[in-house]
Amino acid sequence: MVSLERLSENRSFPNFSWAWPRGNTETLIRAAAWTDDEGAAEIFRRWMADEDIEAVTYAEQRLLLAIAARFPQDRVVVPHRARLTGVQRLLWSKSRLAIKAAEPAFEKFRAAGIDVLVFKGAARAAVNMNDLKGRIAHDVDILVKRQDFTGALKLLTDDGWQPSNGCSAVYCQAVAPSIRGLNLFRGKYGDLDLHQRILHQYTVLDEAESAVWSRAREVAFLGGKAFVADPTDALVIAIAHGGLDGHNHSDWIVDSAALVAENEIDWELFLRQCRQYGIMPHAAIALTFLASRLQSAIPAAVVETVISEGKASRPALFSALFQSHPKRQHSVFGLAGRTISKQWRLYRTRSEDRKASPYLSDIRLRPARKANRAADEVPPDGEFSFPIPGDNPDAVSFTIALDGAPVRRRYVFELNSGQRHIARFAYRHGGRRKALRLSGACRLPGDLSASDEPLVLSARPSKCFAGGYGADEEARYAAAPFQVTSFRVSRLGE
Repeated sequence: MVSLERLSENRSFPNFSWAWPRGNTETLIRAAAWTDDEGAAEIFRRWMADEDIEAVTYAEQRLLLAIAARFPQDRVVVPHRARLTGVQRLLWSKSRLAIKAAEPAFEKFRAAGIDVLVFKGAARAAVNMNDLKGRIAHDVDILVKRQDFTGALKLLTDDGWQPSNGCSAVYCQAVAPSIRGLNLFRGKYGDLDLHQRILHQYTVLDEAESAVWSRAREVAFLGGKAFVADPTDALVIAIAHGGLDGHNHSDWIVDSAALVAENEIDWELFLRQCRQYGIMPHAAIALTFLASRLQSAIPAAVVETVISEGKASRPALFSALFQSHPKRQHSVFGLAGRTISKQWRLYRTRSEDRKASPYLSDIRLRPARKANRAADEVPPDGEFSFPIPGDNPDAVSFTIALDGAPVRRRYVFELNSGQRHIARFAYRHGGRRKALRLSGACRLPGDLSASDEPLVLSARPSKCFAGGYGADEEARYAAAPFQVTSFRVSRLGE
């Protein structure tokens, strides 16, 4: 039997405890979720007396929100309570505004007969809106069934929701079968994560995800019906998502502790799902922390099982350790390991997703040979339109010119015909040159004809933000105006 005490004392790689939160983060997690109520309250008192609340990070503010909700003024007297209450009200207000901004989307889904499962932070609000005082929900994570995803995405983009990846609504519809989840913004507070796959891991299990729906519980949320995950599924979701985040925030650990404390976890089902999804190392990291540092009531046999099976595959264990370890506390070795592990996971995920859609691979733009621009070119613009000739063309090639920003970034362009996506092009700019001249080419669909809408080449942002861009963000991510110096639609071989 593995000693949790020894695991807690020896936090060297590759022990599971190497990936546990530490420092201020661990202290605040214990104050928020340690099962010893008096011990947690004492941690809270000491922390508020010794630390500067004005200097806390956003991730620490999120934990303080949970602590303040657990220990209100009438239970625990601490210094700087007024300032803490101000932070609590600010974050609570933002959560309320984010959930309110999502209400029109829920109304449209219900009108279209689309069931919605709310998970992560927003699920706490779906069960009890008062829980927002202890849990931030600045975005709303929702899951729809696979057969409803394309329709749900169209409802959102038609209603003004902008994908955060900068892609057009036409592109999103084309690749919808292969999108696991998509973040969308609208206005200052609207922030939705729309999912058709509930986990980011590359394993695709239709039957297992269908079973999540069969166990889901119906709740009243935003004026109508919604669903939340069964506690066992919610614990799996929390660990699977949180284990990839490197403690960018640690709400998921507090959520996990709360789920275990409710004593409604089907541990056999939990272990079965961890095996199916390939997240046993992540489960071992999370459960050993819960059992050792928070004294959560997890059966000893379950802890033994996740420890044993979590280290069965060294590559899977190392990948989980690197991705779970707090990002801000990585050494150079750790950052390299995290980068390799994350990119390998993304590669495996994309390989799986490409089976569902042919449009996921960007076409690389290449520097054109001629560097000078023609004097009679039209001014730069965000898009250019070209009619389709009547000889049934099957290929297009073009050259564009633009002023490259003096920063490293990706330039992205889409070629569409009306509501039909043709191709997406990308160029990774190193920031060393300001004048860029790029060429691209692609095949056209065989059934494209002169009667179809014109071909439109448009610049796209590489990333969008709620509330718009700051000055630095605009240079790095905004769509770049360009000039077309040549554009040829032809038949192959001509």
